[in-house]
Amino acid sequence: MGRVAVRPPGRLLPLLLLLALLSGCAGGGAASASEDEEPQAPLLMEHGCLSMDLDGDGAEEAVRLYALQAADDLPPEALPPEGSDSRNLLFRWYVEAQIGDDLVTCDLNGRYYYYSPQQDQPLFFSIQDRQGASLVVAGLIPQSNGAGAGMLEVHVLSYDRGAFQVLELPLWSIQSVQAGMTAQITVPETGTVETLDLLQWLELRGEGPLYEADGTLAWPCAPASWEEGDIYALLPAEEGIWTAQRLYGQALSDLMGYLVTHLTWDDGTPVVLEQYFDWRAQNDDEVLR
Repeated sequence: MGRVAVRPPGRLLPLLLLLALLSGCAGGGAASASEDEEPQAPLLMEHGCLSMDLDGDGAEEAVRLYALQAADDLPPEALPPEGSDSRNLLFRWYVEAQIGDDLVTCDLNGRYYYYSPQQDQPLFFSIQDRQGASLVVAGLIPQSNGAGAGMLEVHVLSYDRGAFQVLELPLWSIQSVQAGMTAQITVPETGTVETLDLLQWLELRGEGPLYEADGTLAWPCAPASWEEGDIYALLPAEEGIWTAQRLYGQALSDLMGYLVTHLTWDDGTPVVLEQYFDWRAQNDDEVLR
């Protein structure tokens, strides 16, 4: 199922967590130890609080997503240089719930992220699976620039037998073959297939073809094949979630469209409800809208 942790690191963190719990869902924001305490407590930043029936007993629990700034458990070689601005942007992410007398915590992926509170806003919401059980979804942004800017690292959690369980989230591969001005795009794991007319795709973008000096077609081309795509858009559905993976040309600057998937879970197993290609959306904000 996945890796579950019972406590985040740091000797002063239990006190910080207790203060956060006493403040309730409305008590978001940052918490730190007093200035004269040594060593200084790592910064704790809450980024969302859900009221949901996590354990199925009919009563709602508060479920939180928070980020903990890098603490003493990181080796010196893993940290940016002393005085670097990046040193203050290393955070580790957790989901936490108070279930009765138990404080249940899940360490999301067990590593630190470079995170800028001013730029990177995580997604955090609840959904239901096929059985109507509540699931927790967190979409984290592991990097802020470069070719993968905007990529989401998505975690889906269920609660069972006193602990969070990390559910499988498939990332689909693409096989693409071009023949003249058409391209056949296939998702091998699901059998989704589409034949794309590249001239019609150009018309959607209001562009024309480009040719090499010898007259051979240079652009457009079939979307590139890849083994495992990344998620760039995420929305809750009435059941499960909607995700969108980018489809590129032969370069990462050539965004051609998206693979859109409606996904749910049946007793912890992922189930595809719908999947299609979106060639009209030209950026992450337009897809899934």
